[in-house]
Amino acid sequence: MKKSRFIYSWLLFVCFLNVKYAEPAEAQVSAEDEFEDYLSSIEADFYNFEDSINRNFADYLEQAWQEFTVYEGTEPPVYAGGLFFTGTIETTLVHPHDSFFGSFLHFPYMVEEGLSLSGLSEKNIADGWRKLGTVDFTSFFRAYTGYSRQFSLNDWGNYQLLKYASMQLYPSFSPRERTLFLFYALSNAGYKAKIGRVEKDVLVLLLPFAEEVYKLPFIKAGEEKYYVMDISSKQLKKLYSIMADFPKAEKVLSLHISEALDFPENEIGRKFTGKYPFSLSLNRNLLDFYATFPLCDLSVYFRAEPSKTFTNSMDKIVKIHLKGKSRP
Repeated sequence: MKKSRFIYSWLLFVCFLNVKYAEPAEAQVSAEDEFEDYLSSIEADFYNFEDSINRNFADYLEQAWQEFTVYEGTEPPVYAGGLFFTGTIETTLVHPHDSFFGSFLHFPYMVEEGLSLSGLSEKNIADGWRKLGTVDFTSFFRAYTGYSRQFSLNDWGNYQLLKYASMQLYPSFSPRERTLFLFYALSNAGYKAKIGRVEKDVLVLLLPFAEEVYKLPFIKAGEEKYYVMDISSKQLKKLYSIMADFPKAEKVLSLHISEALDFPENEIGRKFTGKYPFSLSLNRNLLDFYATFPLCDLSVYFRAEPSKTFTNSMDKIVKIHLKGKSRP
């Protein structure tokens, strides 16, 4: 992704020079003959730069991690009638081995040999990162980007997509190996993320959110909160992690849905009683996706772009109740 922008910018620069400083035809022919070699050298420089970032970050991971206090998750606000949420929080993917919210996806096969965490020492984690850094993920991220666009995924959807991919590509991974893969994939996809070691045998993923998130335990890295993902409800008091993020990771994951998610239709009906009873059609795949959300502020839901199924169903209901009514 970034590679393409890098190469395209060089192409534009070279074209600009060729137009502004046109040379005799003989010189142009010579330049064209060398053009492919020139592009190859640019691409080689790019990969060397990418490799150096991963190597340097692996060296950083090998340094001693620091202890962080784990804070209890923030309680949600109280509204008239009590809390707007009661129950348990669910952040795992619904039926991850079957489909991705109604679609069976296929990612390029990735060799899983080599990534084996025999322990969770700083050196174990750094070596694991180095092993992932030797894998060519170009085709993987191309497929990831394509699916993200196909379903109009938001940041949380991208995270769920990478979780699904890890289960499909690496079914034999242990939970901690999958956590390291997610850390690597999210970081190289541009999202801020950390990993933390709980006691001696548990590796957890830590994510910051652009919106307020409730009931999830978190650590503080500077002014930023990093929430502990996919862990049991046991009370955490401390964990060990790193302070810095991967250099290319600049995006903070957002739960906001600015574009209607485009999952396959799996229509289910819901009946509502009251003064104006009505039946509503909903997409079960979309409901399953919302079920993975961490508990967050109501504005995330209120501002979300509705699906076509919901919009069409509501249009019919409103028209029925407005039929025969006079204009104000």
